[in-house]
Amino acid sequence: MAAYGYLAYKLLTFDGYSDFAGHFRSAGWQQYMFLAIAISLYPLNIFFESCKWRFLLRHIEPMSLAQAQRQTYYGAMGAFLTPGRLGDYPTRVTMLRHKEHWLSAISLGFAGTFALSSLQIMLGLPAAISTLGVKWYVYIIGVFFLICFFMSPFICRHIPTENIKTDKLKSAIEVIGGISIRDMAVLIGLSALRYTVYCSQLACVMWCSGVNLSVGDMITAILAFYLFVTITPSLPAADVGIRGSWAIIVFSHFTDNIAAIAMAVVLLWVVNSVLPMLTGSVISRLQVSRSTNKID
Repeated sequence: MAAYGYLAYKLLTFDGYSDFAGHFRSAGWQQYMFLAIAISLYPLNIFFESCKWRFLLRHIEPMSLAQAQRQTYYGAMGAFLTPGRLGDYPTRVTMLRHKEHWLSAISLGFAGTFALSSLQIMLGLPAAISTLGVKWYVYIIGVFFLICFFMSPFICRHIPTENIKTDKLKSAIEVIGGISIRDMAVLIGLSALRYTVYCSQLACVMWCSGVNLSVGDMITAILAFYLFVTITPSLPAADVGIRGSWAIIVFSHFTDNIAAIAMAVVLLWVVNSVLPMLTGSVISRLQVSRSTNKID
């Protein structure tokens, strides 16, 4: 109810509907094609995240890809109303069969998120340096994040768990410590595929909205944009404003079409935040119905 209420509030207070209507009244088939591509990539985005979730949990709770996708969609409801999407994994794990695996699964989920964030920072920093004149030595930050990612299992393996009284916390540390170099390489690979989908969606909605940049400029701007979005804490239900601000700052170096930039960010927010939340609510309803039928 809270998620739907806040969504209704955002839609009612949005004042750019006239710009949307005016643009799409004069849009050609190319613009609609780009929008269709962005929407069609949304299930692929969830698919790669589901593959990563299934891979991470394969040792503690094996599941089918269909189950992983249902849990990923369901987690979008928790992510929608929590800062930095922190509620994603705690919501997902409520669909697991065994409660004792919840903390370990959440820990593994955040390890997967850290892989994506490290990748976004590593690729985004060079783009930010060339676009906004950020000093080159800040690239060390990206290297630091990547090193931390690869070192985290090693660090967890050397934490003395015998002094930890909570069995669930001890299990979570041991699970992270069991991640191998090969596992981390797979996580980076799956994160790269999902990041490619993110970038393709943003490029499509930008072209759809009338931001006509070359492919090279578009890639540079998108990588810099996702860098700043990654390092800025936000609430997915409200981050359309934060993303819009960053998009205007970054993309305005290439174009003066501010209205089109803002419109593209709103479209992307609907595709990647609103649609998963709506799908997750449907899945939760189906889950409750199945549980009720089993009890009956």
